[in-house]
Amino acid sequence: MEQGATNARKRMDSALATEIELVDRTCSLTDAQKKKLRLAGRGDIHQFFSRVSELRPKLTSAPLNQQEYVKLMAELQPLRMTPQSTTFSESSLFHKTLRRVLTDEQRTRYRAFEREQQVKMVESVLMNWDRAAVGLKLSEDNRRNFVDVLVEHAHLPPARCPYSHYIVLLEAGRLEEQLKPLLTKEKWGKLQTQITQARRVEPQLRRMAQCPRLADDEDAYAELSRPENKREDRKRKTP
Repeated sequence: MEQGATNARKRMDSALATEIELVDRTCSLTDAQKKKLRLAGRGDIHQFFSRVSELRPKLTSAPLNQQEYVKLMAELQPLRMTPQSTTFSESSLFHKTLRRVLTDEQRTRYRAFEREQQVKMVESVLMNWDRAAVGLKLSEDNRRNFVDVLVEHAHLPPARCPYSHYIVLLEAGRLEEQLKPLLTKEKWGKLQTQITQARRVEPQLRRMAQCPRLADDEDAYAELSRPENKREDRKRKTP
């Protein structure tokens, strides 16, 4: 067990170093920015192992009934996947810190890089649909438009992740009004079947913090958090 924990920590430390190097190549980080990102990433890793330590006794204590076992497995699932992930999730301390420390010019460059990665991710998902023969092969123009709509309007992870397939489907369902005209009635029906299947696993993805942040919600929170708006909000709540 100790060896497994050591290997997991090495993978996560390596993933953190790779992530910082990637951002640095894109944004030319200062030493101070790298330090803040490194500390944030180490905070994520520490949280992971703290959670493991918290749950481990439940596995070795008294026998569990079925309800307790199912609940424990749901808590363990995100921990099992975390060391295998090559990127820190959007809800991680790393990405929250990244969004805060970048300058406007760096943020523009990073967003352009993210967009390139998201285009590749969506195209990869569409390619997998073709290979799976689910009847969703699109014409070249419609494929390009499909990708553009998702990248411009969907809440996608910043890079490919183990759950890209489900996330693209969930976002396609949310963007039905824009995407439906790109497909024939038959193909939209087949896509709808896939979306329904993805919605069955959405609660699990949310528990695992794999669903990307809702940008609109975060922007609204940031707006409300401004001092002048906090004062206005308090005034509205005062009887």
